Order: sequence, then structure tokens, then C-alpha cells
Amino acid sequence: MTGQLETLSPRKGVQLISVIGIGHFFSHFYGIALPPLFPFLQTALNVGFADLGVLVAAFYLASGSLQVPMGILVDRFGPAKVLILGITIQAIAILFMGMASSYWIIFILVLLLGAGNSVYHPADYAILAARVPAQRLGLAFSIHTFSGHLGWAAAPVAMGFIALNYGWQMALIVAGIGGLIAATLLLSNRRLLGMGALTALPTQSSKKSSFGLAQILTRPILACFVFFMLFSMALTGFQSFFVSAAHAWHNTPIGDANLGLTCFFIGSATGLLLGGVAADRGITPVIIATFGFGASALGILLVGYFGPAGLLLAGSLAVTGFGHGAVAPSRDLLVRSVTPPGATGKVFGFVSVGLDIGSISTPLLYGWIMDHGGPQWIYWLSAAIMISGIATVVFAGRMRQRHQGMKEQAAT
Repeated sequence: MTGQLETLSPRKGVQLISVIGIGHFFSHFYGIALPPLFPFLQTALNVGFADLGVLVAAFYLASGSLQVPMGILVDRFGPAKVLILGITIQAIAILFMGMASSYWIIFILVLLLGAGNSVYHPADYAILAARVPAQRLGLAFSIHTFSGHLGWAAAPVAMGFIALNYGWQMALIVAGIGGLIAATLLLSNRRLLGMGALTALPTQSSKKSSFGLAQILTRPILACFVFFMLFSMALTGFQSFFVSAAHAWHNTPIGDANLGLTCFFIGSATGLLLGGVAADRGITPVIIATFGFGASALGILLVGYFGPAGLLLAGSLAVTGFGHGAVAPSRDLLVRSVTPPGATGKVFGFVSVGLDIGSISTPLLYGWIMDHGGPQWIYWLSAAIMISGIATVVFAGRMRQRHQGMKEQAAT
């Protein structure tokens, strides 16, 4: 049965966001599940850290290369089916990693893990955009991203604890079982997710069905693509190498650095929620991004220059994370505002490739910097990327205003 998904009542909307949030939690959890196990994997697989870094790049390469195809499948077959399939694939992949003893088998499973990860942004945003009323979308998007940040925050603690007490393989097996439980929950709520309905517009309209790359490669959408890439670069590089950089440059105790990184994620998650509220109250994405990225860049510079430790470091990074997290809901609303009708999956899939490009390239660059004895540049470069993000979102905001003006002129 083909048709538009109806918007939900507030109570059903909360239930929908909660269910989707659980899936998004595992998306981010799986994205950072392997790095806490690297010291164990290095010994067990007899490989170097560079080889383990390739696993991270392979995950994001698989995820990024399939974002647009998954967006097409979302618009064609419906987001619920694609979403449930994706989390099931991820859970099975990471479950079998726990039973593997070969680097190359794990490498293949990481590719499968990344393929499953490619479904979340096209499917989740298509469901939320179709079923949540417009006046609550900012908060819905922020809660969605908040759930992913919880997955990031939980993975190092959970995977490290299980690995230390029961072994790295058991940590992966438990993570896989958790994903299968989440997939079962999504399946049991398939009607709420809109199973059986398509978000794409009716197929009898040849004009609408001809939507392709020419409509995606517009200035507003390309600007959003670059903004997504810079957003990811600022986050992925910092979260991957902050602990190493702080220990190498300021001799910060590893325990203090890990606590600081955890507080960064807590601050980021809090910023997501308040950023969603601010967006729903009409504060423009340009203003939110300018203040959010500006505060985050300043926080990183201060932490890098002064090298605080203990609670001072934790508090500084909490504020830094808050600024970065506050930008995310406006980022998503900005994309939605320039998305043509019936193309939500494709456009969010396309701009999400920017997230994966940033996630692939930055760890490789930062790893090279660390290998060449420049830990201080982890701070300076992260701040510079965030400042570049401000310039990009200002440009994207102007393109959005011009885009809306052209639509209004066409309507009259």
C-alpha cells in the first residue's frame, strides 16, 4: 500500500522517537565499539595500531558509500523495512566478530557492520519528517541525535568493562545480542514506524519520480554536505585522539583524559536537547551554529593551551561538548528546509555521506600528526575546523533564504 505517512499524536510521537532512539543508540554504540578493544585486539590478532585504524576507516567507508543507495531504497520501499534490516545486519556482524580469531575475517565483518550503519540517517529522518508535526521537529531531531551520543558515551565504558572482566570476544558477543534485542523491539513496533507505507510521493507523477542528482547537487544542499563533513571532522578527530594528545603533550593522566572525554559527550548530549528547543522557538540555524561552534572552538583552544586536569578539565570539556552538540538540531532542520518533496531519504543520505567522509579522513590525518610528534595540532586543527563550520553554515543559511525566496516567487 503506497501513500503518505500520517503525523502522530503527541503520545504516539514520544513512543516513536523512543523506539527510533534505541536503534540510533546502537548505531553510534557500534561505531565506537572497537576502539576500546584495540589494546586487546593488537595482542590477540598480532597486528599494529595502524592495521586497527584501517578497521575504523573501513567501517565509515562502507557506511558512507551506501548512504545514497540506502536513501533511494528508503524512498522506494519505505524506511521501516530498511531500518529493521540495517540494525539486524549490524547485530549479526558484531556478534560474529566475537567468534572470530582472524584480522581479515573481522575486516570483512566490519564492512558488513558499516553497510548496516548506512540505513539510519536516511530511514530515521524520513520517518521523523513524515510523522512528527513540524513544530516539534527540532526537538525530535535533537532527541534522535541525543540517543546516538548516549551510544558513544556508553560504548567505551561498557566494552572496556566487559573486556577487562570477561574478554574482548565476550564484549562483542554481548553487544551483538543487545542489537538483536533492539531489532526485535523495532519489528514489534513496525506499524508505529510506518511499515507498509512509503514516504515517497505517488508514482504516477512522472515529474516527481524523475528526481535525481541534478536536484541533489544544488548550492543549498552542497553547502549542507560540506557542513555535515566539517561537523563530523571536528567531532571524530577530537574524540579519537584527545586522550592520546592530552597525555603526550600535557602529560595528563589517562584516567583524567577519559573522564574529560566522557564529560564532553555528556555536555554534547545536553546541548543537543537545548539546541532542539532553541530551534523550535525560532532561533535561526546560523545564530545557533555561530555561538555553538564558537564556544566549542574556544573551549578546545583553552584546554589545549592550559592543559587542565581533573575536574577543571572535565568541566571545560563539558562546556566544549555542549557547544558542539547544540549545533546538531539546526544542522538537520537546515537540510530539511532545502529538501524537495519526496526526496527526504535521498537528500539526507547524500549529506550524511559528508559525515562519513569526515569520519574516514580525520582519524587518518590525526593519526599521522600524532605519529610525527605534533599532539598540540590536535587542538589547533579541531578548533580551526569548527570555525570553518561557522563560515559554511552562514553560507548555507544564505542559500536557504535565497532558495525559499525563489520558491515563494514561483508560487506567486
